Amino acid sequence: MAKVMLLLVFIALPLSHSFMVARMVARRNLASPSPLYSSFQCPPPKAQQLLNSPGHVYLDVRTADEFNAYKVPRSFNIPCFDAGTYGLEPVVDFVDKVRETFGDPGLAPTFIVGCKIGQRSLAGMDRLRAEGYNAVNLDGGIDMWAGFGLPIEYADSSNDDLFP
Repeated sequence: MAKVMLLLVFIALPLSHSFMVARMVARRNLASPSPLYSSFQCPPPKAQQLLNSPGHVYLDVRTADEFNAYKVPRSFNIPCFDAGTYGLEPVVDFVDKVRETFGDPGLAPTFIVGCKIGQRSLAGMDRLRAEGYNAVNLDGGIDMWAGFGLPIEYADSSNDDLFP
């Protein structure tokens, strides 16, 4: 019986310690800032202010159909993801298309990268920054942009009720 108890202590103690460490790590991760809210996030009012200054371009990474329905005025569309067999799939030559349109990183403007809610644009921003481009992510995407009452261009006036 003593051997069984001793064996349980040697097994249970390390396991309980592992769970305790895992809980501490989880708590610390919850307390640390999310990578989605880094210094590369740009709230819509600040984005509009930047777009009104030289050297900044709004790069919309939504699909062409989404972009054609409504967009931020004076924006460019280069999709970062496109419809594939199993939903949205990354566009392999996304950075190449940006390079063709705007030039090499040292010559290109600073990109304010946006999509519908900010997830695809976060991926696009990461890809651009990895290649040396200056880019920030539009926090909340075009939905939050519209929520701030900032200007939107629609394909036709029948879509004016998309963002009340």
